[in-house]
Amino acid sequence: MHPIHSSVTNISYSTDKKAFEISVRLYKNDFQKVIFEKYNYRLQIDNSPLSDSAVFYMTDYIKRNLVFIIKKKGYNNFHFENCKTNFEAVWLTLTMPFKKNMSELIIHNSLLDDLFNDQKNLVIFSYQNEEQGFTFSKNKENEQVLVK
Repeated sequence: MHPIHSSVTNISYSTDKKAFEISVRLYKNDFQKVIFEKYNYRLQIDNSPLSDSAVFYMTDYIKRNLVFIIKKKGYNNFHFENCKTNFEAVWLTLTMPFKKNMSELIIHNSLLDDLFNDQKNLVIFSYQNEEQGFTFSKNKENEQVLVK
């Protein structure tokens, strides 16, 4: 067990790929617990090839709890790239194609808020050489981001 409940998400936009590249780090036992509670599925993540079910449930959970809102439309069509783990953490790498222009967006991040009242989700957002950091919590799941 660990005394703090947190996640760290790095989001960067690749103009070459015209896609958001997303990396999410969660405590492994917390992630396994929430997947079991939400889907009644025992998530086995140990750096061996993941089952299709594991990929589905992990991706589905992220899609439900990490959403980009642009002009009142939600975007969460993430594609699973890979998953790495160590004894305490899991890193998920996802991509999301995005070719539209934008000047602002709202990031919604409620990862593990349904499990822990003290959950803190840190997001580092990079877009066109600008980097911004945000902290999300159960009472603050949305953050407006201005981009140039």
